[in-house]
Amino acid sequence: MSEIIDAVKNLMNEVPSNRKCADCKSEHITACVFPYGIFVCRACADCHKLLQKSTSIIKSFEDDDWTNEDLDTLKEKGNLKNKETMEATLPVFILRGSPIMNIELRKAWIFSKYDAKHFNVGGPQFANSGEIEGTLMKRGKAPGSKWLERYCKIVSEEGKFMFKYWLNRDDPAPKQAFDVKDAFIFFEEGNPLQFNILFESRRLFFEVSSRELLYSWINVFRAAQARAVGWTPDNTDKRFLAEMDRYLNANSMSGMLDKSNPKGGNFKPRFFIMSGLLLQYAKSEEDSDMLGVIKLGTASQGTRVSMNGDKLVLTVPGTERQYTMKGSKSELSRWAETINETISYCPKFGTPADEFNSRETK
Repeated sequence: MSEIIDAVKNLMNEVPSNRKCADCKSEHITACVFPYGIFVCRACADCHKLLQKSTSIIKSFEDDDWTNEDLDTLKEKGNLKNKETMEATLPVFILRGSPIMNIELRKAWIFSKYDAKHFNVGGPQFANSGEIEGTLMKRGKAPGSKWLERYCKIVSEEGKFMFKYWLNRDDPAPKQAFDVKDAFIFFEEGNPLQFNILFESRRLFFEVSSRELLYSWINVFRAAQARAVGWTPDNTDKRFLAEMDRYLNANSMSGMLDKSNPKGGNFKPRFFIMSGLLLQYAKSEEDSDMLGVIKLGTASQGTRVSMNGDKLVLTVPGTERQYTMKGSKSELSRWAETINETISYCPKFGTPADEFNSRETK
């Protein structure tokens, strides 16, 4: 058996597409899944065990009996052929697996890919209209507020895709409505069925009852974002699709930093949250109303981030202000690296950064 496992590992190392998990691109491969003949990480292997329609057999490198037939299947198939089949019709807006994906989203992605076969030729395709409606649980503004049912809708209106929610479904007007083109989704660690929507100076907290519902809302929101900036299902322009992919899958991060007062004075602790090109800050991690919001823009638009001793200095288009933050050297370096990476590759979709920032800082 050890000789077969050695041959399996050699096959993994010799074929570049087999070196990363077939479902999330993690480099920590621990098992193979049959009959697909793919190499996967431990987290994705665990998700395959939960599939209901597929008859997946998971074999770990550590403790399973392997056969020559298993090796032959891996040689015949492998991760690349699996992608060509199971992701043949995958739209650019779909949230795909990643090493940092939370467990509920990971399960939903793998279910859609293998059980539902949403991305197979001839399979039931995922809805791409960018429109959806239903009831979600929403947390109130203040930290510790109750979670209450709210009727929510994403709808196309006069060339815009609007997210709206009502306090009561029968109310004549929504409590809040905003254009999704400048909004972003953020996932909190430790809350796999919750998501945030960041827009302007607000952060909305939502929770759903199942991973299927979570995956539906997230992907419809992303479809609406894509359509809002010009994507259509028949678009085959490779450059545009690559930009759209970078836009929808831009970096996100959050954490506490000390921020300087632009009018002078001491630094004060602030919770920063970034998703895509939107950077918000608040007094605490639980706040819904933000103290400030910045659209980063891109390096070509004049966005700059630099380290100055124990400080991080951020300059953005549309405002004369410089944002100065303090923190540990490792935290500041992580923020600087993430922001620099984002502004170097994230496309200039949505409202231009200078226009957005001049509006928000008035």
